[in-house]
This record gives sequence, structure tokens and C-alpha cells, in this order.
Amino acid sequence: MSLTIVFLAAVLTVASGLLFVLRFIRWGTILRFHWLADAIAHIVLFAVFFGTLGGGMTAAIACLIFSILLTLGRKIQNARDLMRRSRAMNAAAARSR
Repeated sequence: MSLTIVFLAAVLTVASGLLFVLRFIRWGTILRFHWLADAIAHIVLFAVFFGTLGGGMTAAIACLIFSILLTLGRKIQNARDLMRRSRAMNAAAARSR
């Protein structure tokens, strides 16, 4: 199995898995428990693709992509929260003048 096919299968696996989970759980909830979601995804993907080298590589790359997406999502969420708190503090400071 070529690396291109493995990478494409991993991307499609992550996309379809996230779309399926997002039908039931909000994105913010997934990001709040990102370590647990990451561990569950690793266990499930390696259990599903267990048996062949191509399947193991697909699971490994899919887990890596999923981890990167969760990390980026968490960083974006933290930046948004920081901006909201900063705006609220600036508005409170402007009202007190």
C-alpha cells in the first residue's frame, strides 16, 4: 500500500469520524476533554485497523492528524476566551472612568 493511499485513508477516517461524533457532541465539549477524546480515538482506531501494516500506518497517521486538530482547536479556543475576557475587562474599565 503506497503512502499516498495511507495518508488519504487517514484523512478520510479522521474527517468521517469527527463528522460522526459532531452529530452527537458539541465541538466545545470535545475540546474541553481533548486528552480523553484523543486517547479514545487512538484506542478505537488501532482496534479497527489492527492486523496489517497498512492498517497500522493508517491508524497511526489518523491519530496524529486527530491530535494536531485537537491541539489547534484547543489553542484557538483558549485565544478566543482570552480575547473575550480582555474585552470584558476593557469595557468594565471604560465604564468606571
